[in-house]
Amino acid sequence: MGRLILRAAEEAGVPLTRDYNGAQQTGAARVQTTTFQGARWSANAAYLREARARPNLFLRTRSFVTRLVLEGVRARGVRYERGGHEHVAYATREVILSAGAVNSPAILMHSGIGPADHLQQLGIPVVQPLPVGHNLMDHTALIATSTTTNQSLAPSVAEIMLNPKSHVNYFKKRTGPLTSTGTFEAVSFHEIEGTSFHVPGWPDVEILYASVTPAPTAKTASLFRITRSTYDRMLRQLESKPIILSGIWRLRPKSRGRIYLLDRNTSTPPQIDLNAFSDPEDVEVVLDGVRTYQKILASPSFQKVGARLLDTPVPGCEQLLFDSDDYWRCAIRQFSLPIYHQCGTCKMGPPGDPTAVVTPELKVVGVERLRVVDASIMPLVTSGHLQFPSYMIGEKAADMIKQEHSK
Repeated sequence: MGRLILRAAEEAGVPLTRDYNGAQQTGAARVQTTTFQGARWSANAAYLREARARPNLFLRTRSFVTRLVLEGVRARGVRYERGGHEHVAYATREVILSAGAVNSPAILMHSGIGPADHLQQLGIPVVQPLPVGHNLMDHTALIATSTTTNQSLAPSVAEIMLNPKSHVNYFKKRTGPLTSTGTFEAVSFHEIEGTSFHVPGWPDVEILYASVTPAPTAKTASLFRITRSTYDRMLRQLESKPIILSGIWRLRPKSRGRIYLLDRNTSTPPQIDLNAFSDPEDVEVVLDGVRTYQKILASPSFQKVGARLLDTPVPGCEQLLFDSDDYWRCAIRQFSLPIYHQCGTCKMGPPGDPTAVVTPELKVVGVERLRVVDASIMPLVTSGHLQFPSYMIGEKAADMIKQEHSK
């Protein structure tokens, strides 16, 4: 399926690129992955497995950090729950918070570091007023562009899993379909000129392609993160049929959301207000992405397999003419999913920046011996997925910490 998509993209005038993380970031390519010898190579495998025997590393699993231990504006450690009991871990030099773009701001706010008005409303004493939780960004993908074909472009998951050869090849030779990254095989990045965030050479839209055969199970609707009624209306007709599932999203959205605390209880999950598509320009850029995708669908290679856009109207958009610009504007708001690339909620900024939570050294403004090291420090979401940038943040922070403490 990947070869077909690349051939179709090239026929539609989209350049091919070997490395979209290299010099040419726009174009179509195979999906890049972190795999080694046919298996997923996670951060745990790449970093922790090698270091787990070090005497200065201790890992405690099944632990939930609730808040920081503070003496005035100095961080001393963290409080965490494990096995129904509260524990305290103290830091000799400094505390490094790496709980992600949702939990890092939540822990800071529970500790009294955050927007003063919000903390006071919840009865949390304010230690340091900072715009924690603001500037939330994510990539939100339109999935209303499901495409039917007259032939299967890839074996279904069931076919792979029920074939004994798949398991033999994987466990004995590390070859075969079980070494793949699933159904996502190709991706394309496109520039959309005329937008306020556009920079020549930087892509504005990503299209991720997957060849899938939805299984007729009760859980399928939840996998798509949609209601059962919407699934019945839109996708049930595609069960057991080969389709191309495409996700189309703006890479650097202007819309901003926020992380809130609902109450003082640290076990209550924080409120995630993504606020997606609150800026109309984000909708227009994704609309341009839809038109780009349609050009690729019209290519000779896709037409040979009978590729046809699903024309069942998205619920809530039935009153609009299908395939009109207004229809897609409605569909983008009604039938899009977060890609879980959350970032920005503990924004990094220079001295004097009123929107900053951490300094360029990732130190929390106005709090001693405390850093945040994760995707929450990003001032602007990257033009791609967040895995490698998150690794880079960790690597850079490690270098800065070593340099500082070695002095």
